[in-house]
Formats: sequence, structure tokens, C-alpha cells
Amino acid sequence: MNRNFLIFVRIFSKIKTGEIILKKKFFIYFICFHLATFWAVAQNDRIPESPDLKRVTVDLTTGHAWIFWTLSPSSGVKAYNVYRLYELGAVPIAIINDSTATSFENILSNADRFSESYQIAANRDTAIIDPTTISPLTDEHTTVFLTLQFDSCLAELNLSWTPYIGWADSLEHYDIFRNTDGGSFSIIDSLPPDSISFTDTTIEAYVNYCYFIQANHKNGLTSTSNKVCKYTEMPRIPGFINADYATINTENDEVSLSFTIDPVSEIYHYKLLRTDDLNGLFDTIADFADHRSEKLTYMDRPEDMLSPFYYKLAAINPCNRIIVMSNIASTMILTVINEDAINYLAWTPNIGWEGGVENYEVYRTTMVNSSELIATVDAGDTSYADVGLNELIYKVNDAKFCYYINAVEGENNPHGIRGNSTTAVNCVVLQSKIFVPNAFTPNGDGKNDTWFPKLSFTPATYHLIIKNRWGNIIFESNDQYKSWDGSYMGGAIVQEGTYIYFLRITTGEGKEILRKGLINVIFP
Repeated sequence: MNRNFLIFVRIFSKIKTGEIILKKKFFIYFICFHLATFWAVAQNDRIPESPDLKRVTVDLTTGHAWIFWTLSPSSGVKAYNVYRLYELGAVPIAIINDSTATSFENILSNADRFSESYQIAANRDTAIIDPTTISPLTDEHTTVFLTLQFDSCLAELNLSWTPYIGWADSLEHYDIFRNTDGGSFSIIDSLPPDSISFTDTTIEAYVNYCYFIQANHKNGLTSTSNKVCKYTEMPRIPGFINADYATINTENDEVSLSFTIDPVSEIYHYKLLRTDDLNGLFDTIADFADHRSEKLTYMDRPEDMLSPFYYKLAAINPCNRIIVMSNIASTMILTVINEDAINYLAWTPNIGWEGGVENYEVYRTTMVNSSELIATVDAGDTSYADVGLNELIYKVNDAKFCYYINAVEGENNPHGIRGNSTTAVNCVVLQSKIFVPNAFTPNGDGKNDTWFPKLSFTPATYHLIIKNRWGNIIFESNDQYKSWDGSYMGGAIVQEGTYIYFLRITTGEGKEILRKGLINVIFP
């Protein structure tokens, strides 16, 4: 029995008889108050504890919202009430008369058109109108609503979604799922929990793309958004544009360019770009408004060829945007410096090829040999010293040597293309030098058996006389290539000793050169 009620009875028994009217009024009030208290206590005992609303998610096929919860820990629960949140508050949409129910599909849901928020309550009755049997509402959970925008100008699909509400800090990340043409869905990216957008730039023309977003709880729970799809009806962009070569034509100071375009391309507008500074901006030097073949070639005429140029070919879509860019095609600049009988070559590297540079080929041109391959240089080197001139200068009609470098692309080009790019031809004229050996050994051992003056040029006239110490002529020639074998006028070999030579030369410019000196004949 209520303790307050017992105290009241003891007090009431001590009140005098003359106060009976006051006693009755007070007693009636006290009884009514405690009856109300007893009723409230009894009713509170009927209100169950709330269930735990775990997640809401969207069915990818139907677009309906599904609600999942755990059972209320209170006994006597007969039903679960589902509430949908609107601007004016929570509205009951279903009573599930199943004490073991933990999920509900809202078949009237429009979760594929906008996000929806839900709450759950446990009920000890099957009537929704009696608040004395219904638990407090759970926290709200809101579905993820995904939208999709197609940008055909940029060839991309832009996803935006509303955040999942209900997990607070336990929302770990979002996964982006995609399929193509009805295939299986797979994750294409994972984003932080504060993300609400994603741009897919890996799309192709004439493909049906479908997406959905999956919110992930730290404990492994998931919630999916609605599914969105888009058929990418747009011109098929080139899968690649390959820069084949940039070759310098010496005769007319032109750069010959070639690019290979993916043959499946439905883009027909291209712009050719050029710069002389890789860290600077590329300028448009040519516009091809309607190019439909796989190969695009062009002859560029820069103002000078003193520094390398770098070229790219850009595909332009109908919105006048660059959508695909080629790799770089670069020219190479060759310099040649002569020092004595050695020509030193150096060139700028070829850069930009998909397959890299396999090697550089060094070609030399003279009046005797045209475009002779004289060396192959590794890709990491861009210099070469031509030291094989001592013998060659006596076989040519002049001392002019011309060179060019050919770069060869490696085998790793993903499109199976191997380019070749050449420098301009660069020539050097050897200085007019005469080297006269002071000794030789005509003993027939094949080493230093003959003697002759070595010229770095071809003279207009040449006259050589060799005399002994008595002034007798023992050798005479007007042929710069004829050597003295140490014999006396082609007969017997002379004795070991010192002999005198006289050399008179007229250069191609008409300059006369006179030389006189000693020759030592030695028999080791």
C-alpha cells in the first residue's frame, strides 16, 4: 500500500469530530490525487523501451526504402510502428503486428526520386493511436539519394548525392559502384565520409553506365542509394593520338610532323600546338576543321632552328573543348665543332615518345660517302666524337664533313608504332693544317713503313721533293696521296740517316704554302 496513504489515515484518526466536513473534503482530494498517481504509474509500466534503428537503404531494383532495426528489450511488445518524417513532423505509415519483426519495406516509397527519413517505435498494443503503449521514437535515419548529370562536352558523368544521416561519426566512407551495359557492379572509387560528389572521366561513347553509392558504417553496416543510369550518346573520342616524329628537313628549313589517330575516332576537329619551352604555354599553329584519316601530317616553318621545338596534336569536340592530347613530338638540334682532326658532335635529346628512345644513329656525309652510318649511340648519351678523320681526309676532294642524327623509338610503344626523327644536317670544314712526321721505319714490318705529309684539306697543287745530304733527289711526287717507301727513286732502300724534304702547296683559295724539314729514316 502507498506509504503516503497510511500516514494520511493516522493523521485523519486524530482529527476532532468538529472538523468532519474539512476531513471529508481533504480526504476526497487526497484519494483522487493518489488514484491519478496510481494510474500514471500503471501506464508508465506499459510504455516499452525503444528499438535500435540500425539503417535504412534503397532497393536497387524497386527503388523502395527498407528499414532495419533490432528488437526492443522490453517484454510484451506486440508490434512496431514505422514513421516517415515530413516537414511538419513524424507521420506513422505502418504498424507491423509482429513482435519479432526487424525490417520493413515501404512499397509506397519514392527513395529513387528523393531522400527519405524514417523512425521506429515499439508498441505493446496493435493500435497506433494509444501513446501510452508506444515507446519513444528512435533517432531518424535518412536514405542516400543519388543524381547523375552527363557532360558530353567534357566526356564525363557527374554524380551528386545526399549524405546518409543516422550514423553520425560512425560513417566511415562511401563506395562508388558502376556497371556498363548491364554487367556486374564493381567499386571504381572510395571517398571520405564528407564527400557528396564524384566525377567519372573514364567513360566512352555509346555505353550505358549505371551507378549507386554505398555508405559504410565502421561496424560493417551498409546503406545503398538509388540506382541511376545514363547512355553516353556522344561522338566516339580517339583512344589515343600518337606523335610519330618531328624531323627537320635541311634543304628548306621545315619540320616534318606526323601523328597517328585512333581509327575508331568520331572526332574530326584537331589543333596542332607548339612551344619552344616545355615549362611555357603551347600555341596553336594550325587548325584542322575536318580531318578524317588515321594519319595527320604537317610541314611547319619556324622562324629559326636554333632551339628545339615541342609539338602536340589536340582533339577538339563539338563544344570546342580539348578532350584528347597526343604525347610530345620534339625536334633535335645538332652542333658540330672541329678540333684538329676530330669532330665533336652534340645534340638535344628526343623526348615525348611513348616507347622512349632506343638509340641514336650518327650519319656522316662526304663527297666520297653519302649518308654513311658511322656509329650507334645509347639513348642516355647525346654526344659523339668522330675521330676517324686522319685517314679519311686524304680520300675526299674537300675537307667538308656533314652529319645528322636519327633517333629511333623503342619497342614499348603501346600502339605498335616506332618513330624515327632526324636532326638537320650540320657541316664543318676542317682547318687547313699540315702535319709532317719527322721519322719512319721502312723495315717491312707493316708498322710505320711509309712517310708522307698529312693534310687536313685537298690542295689545288701539290709538289713534294725529298733529297739526300748530297742534294740528290731520291723521291718526287705531285700526288698528295703518294707516300715515300724509303727507296731511292723506287729502287733500293736508302740507308739509315737524315733526309731533307721540300713541300710546295697551293690551297683551294690560291694561298701558297712552302715547307722544308728533316726526315729521319730508322731501322730498329
